[in-house]
Amino acid sequence: MQSDLLFDLVPGESRRHISFAHGCISYAIAQTT
Repeated sequence: MQSDLLFDLVPGESRRHISFAHGCISYAIAQTT
């Protein structure tokens, strides 16, 4: 999973990984609250 964070720094693919991470974070926050 940590490898995804590294790829997140790669131009072009970064947007896709950021949007994916944002979705995971939003889901995690929703589960916490």
